[in-house]
Amino acid sequence: MLFDKTPDEILSEDERAKAQRLREEQEARERWQSELESGRRQREERREVAKRFQEKVQDATPVGRAKAAIESGATVFQLVLPLALGSADKADPAADHNPVLNAVEAQGWRLLQASYVTREPRPFPETEPPAAPPSGLFAVYIFRRSI
Repeated sequence: MLFDKTPDEILSEDERAKAQRLREEQEARERWQSELESGRRQREERREVAKRFQEKVQDATPVGRAKAAIESGATVFQLVLPLALGSADKADPAADHNPVLNAVEAQGWRLLQASYVTREPRPFPETEPPAAPPSGLFAVYIFRRSI
């Protein structure tokens, strides 16, 4: 019963309960801090993955490859782009290479030569290597570095 306890016993139980509450609050604070830090690390990892992905995507573009060629010290750069074939009365925006060529020149290259090649499909596709380029008409652009 409540009245069977001495004031010292009641105080000691109150102190134990208070100490237990403080421990629980401290543990909750530590768990919260740990979750915050874990979330911060996950956000940083996601940002790093996104940055690496963006760099890979950028490197795969003609402008990214032109930039990488300059950084590697190349003096000549070749760019092969597919030509979309269509009727003369319909303008196909994919067939316009001017924006790409301008962007490559903005990286420090000057167009030296343009030529066009065709690749015919092979009669037996099963003998073709898996990484064979597609068939069709291609524009081949040769750039020289403008020093």
